[in-house]
Amino acid sequence: MIPTSRAGPEREVEASRIRRVLIVRLSALGDCVHALPVVEALRRWSGEVEVGWAIQEQGAAVVSAFGAVSRLHLYPRRGSVWQRLSRLASLRRELRAQRYDVAIDLQGNSKSGLVMWLSGARRNIGLPPGDRRELNRLLVPMAPSAPVRGGEAGGSGAPTTHVVERTLALLRPLGVPARPAPRPSLRGDLPSGPMARGVVICPGTTWPTKHWPRRHYAALAAALAAGGRRVELFWGGEAERRLAEQVRDEARASTGLGAAGAAIELSPELELAQLPGYFAAASSVVGNDSGPLHLAAVLGRPAVALYGPTDPGRNGLFWSNTSSLTLLDAAAGELECRPCWSRRCARGDLACLERLEVSAVLEALTRLERRGGQAGDEADTSEA
Repeated sequence: MIPTSRAGPEREVEASRIRRVLIVRLSALGDCVHALPVVEALRRWSGEVEVGWAIQEQGAAVVSAFGAVSRLHLYPRRGSVWQRLSRLASLRRELRAQRYDVAIDLQGNSKSGLVMWLSGARRNIGLPPGDRRELNRLLVPMAPSAPVRGGEAGGSGAPTTHVVERTLALLRPLGVPARPAPRPSLRGDLPSGPMARGVVICPGTTWPTKHWPRRHYAALAAALAAGGRRVELFWGGEAERRLAEQVRDEARASTGLGAAGAAIELSPELELAQLPGYFAAASSVVGNDSGPLHLAAVLGRPAVALYGPTDPGRNGLFWSNTSSLTLLDAAAGELECRPCWSRRCARGDLACLERLEVSAVLEALTRLERRGGQAGDEADTSEA
């Protein structure tokens, strides 16, 4: 029996009778992708469990592509104060109509705490106290999470434990097996849309300090094209489109590339719901620590993510046939300030990524592709 932690008369939830579970992870794309194994583990534990997910609209478009999610509850992000209050009231009615047995907070901030409170779930499970921020601890009382040592998933005392393992550990009170981590599977009825062709490079991200230099991306694209590979530069939003165009133009201008430069193209404009299908078709993916890289990894694509200010031990690409590359991994030394987790480089030179050489990235990508047998995406330049 699992005692509840809500205020008021204590009720108990028998694990064998759990039928509806709510996941609360509102944003961002990479974090939502990291939460997918929790849903998959719940569904594999019991085919009778229905899993709902409280999420913002952007993440919902991607999460809905995975078959283990039964229903989505959209958290209002935009609108006037009165519009948002009205939508929150509607969200409360919607959540309580489902009569969730258990709600699991994977985010630990004020917004996720508010959703937990609105849900009326019989049992609340959340992050360890040290990982709960802002007003989360005041909004929803939760039983403390037991820390885990020895390299397993667990509490905030284990900074190098990967976030996927940390979130899977929250299923322990339910008796749900969480190791090994289950890989999420796509639905069979994905929205139709463009498919990636060849190697996809993702040069954009929201953190300025996560950006591998543009000239390095251009050199990588040129090297791949010179080797007969097709390259697509992924973008989302106008700023990333401009960056992708600059990378393409610089790569095509490389000395000696010639007609092979035609193999370097921008990705088509994509809806968020089309991203899973697009990345699932890529031969391999390279880019900054960002949501698209984590999506490609969970889809089983060979992927190389480049890490500067963040720690791949905690937020790296989790699945097999991937590489989370840092200066140390590339045998280029290490910096005392890394990982700093900052959006502003205190040194002013972003050395953690500037010094990450193109040759090291190309070598890591080649190694992964050979291991996974990913080939057959040679560029067709017959029309160039």
